[in-house]
Amino acid sequence: MIILYGMMAVLAGAMVTVSSALNAQVGRRHGIYTAALINNSLATVITGVILLFLYNGLGIQANVLLEIPTWALFGGVAAIIIVVGSNVIIPQMPIIYTSLLVFIGQFSMGLVMDILNGRSLSGGKLFGFLLVLGGLLYNFYIDKTGNR
Repeated sequence: MIILYGMMAVLAGAMVTVSSALNAQVGRRHGIYTAALINNSLATVITGVILLFLYNGLGIQANVLLEIPTWALFGGVAAIIIVVGSNVIIPQMPIIYTSLLVFIGQFSMGLVMDILNGRSLSGGKLFGFLLVLGGLLYNFYIDKTGNR
C-alpha cells in the first residue's frame, strides 16, 4: 500500500507543476487574477461533479459546514495564493527552479508542522533538506556564471 501512496504523491507533485505551468499561460493571456478565478472555479465545479457521482448528491450538510473551524478555511486562501504566485513567478524563471523552490517551501513548512505537532526532527530529514537546498543554490550559481 505504501508504494501506491508513494506513486500517488509523485503524481500529485507532477500535477502541481503541470497545473502551475498551464495557469501561468492563462495568466499571461488573460491576467493572473482571471486565471486564478478560472482555476478555482473549475476545481469547484469538478469537485461538485465528483461528489454528485460518488455520493448521489453533494454530500454537504449545513450543520457540517458550520462545524468547520475558521482556521481551516485558510486552505482556500492558500490555493489562491499558490495560483496567483505561480502565475507571477513561472514566466520569470525556468519551471525547474520554480518546482524546486516550491519543494523547498513545502519541505520547510512540513518540517515546521511536524515540529508543531510534536514529531521529532531527525538529522536525516534535516540533512536531506540541506542537500536539496545546496543543490539548488549550486545550480543557480552554475547558471549565473555560465559554467557547465
